[in-house]
Amino acid sequence: MNSRNKGYRMGSDTGSTTIQDMNFAAETSVAISAVLSENKSHTEGISSQSFGYTLGGQTSPSLGKIDKFAFYTETIATISGTLSKVQMAVGTWNSQYKGYAVGGYDLTAGVTGTGLKDLNEVNFSTDAVALSSSSLVTGRYYACGLSFAYTGYIMGGTDSNAGGPGAGVRYSSVEKMAWSTLAVGAVAATLPIARSDACNLYTGGMP
Repeated sequence: MNSRNKGYRMGSDTGSTTIQDMNFAAETSVAISAVLSENKSHTEGISSQSFGYTLGGQTSPSLGKIDKFAFYTETIATISGTLSKVQMAVGTWNSQYKGYAVGGYDLTAGVTGTGLKDLNEVNFSTDAVALSSSSLVTGRYYACGLSFAYTGYIMGGTDSNAGGPGAGVRYSSVEKMAWSTLAVGAVAATLPIARSDACNLYTGGMP
């Protein structure tokens, strides 16, 4: 998640409550005093202008909590809403009014599970969390989410956990959702290489 002045890395690959900042102007990074409500790995963040939210993650215990982080005070609190499933490795989108957990992996499914098509939305004005009526065309996790003023894009990802994390079929396909209609569909363009676990970048500050 990121504000205009800093980006934040939450948790770790093996599970942690640590929040590490990245000061864009100074290009320095430190662990801040605020911590997550529980150990998290493979968690993702969404951002409004004033707050960031952690979505999903493999936690101890796996409760699916969503932590809300105030950028200006660097304080954190848990909101009452949770994702529709106990899930990790979601992609993320940000519109002006809502953030989305896109796809992901249901931790209760073990190695037999597949990538989810679910779109969970967080209303930035009310902190309400709901399962969207829209869904992805192809279930996927470890996918990369990108957000534009009018549209969110999800790229790549993998289909299943069989054989170990990220060991399933990797995708090169790209899907998008229009904020105004919530319509989801595949786009003609594809990634040059099928991949999962990619990172995302934003330009122009917050949407």
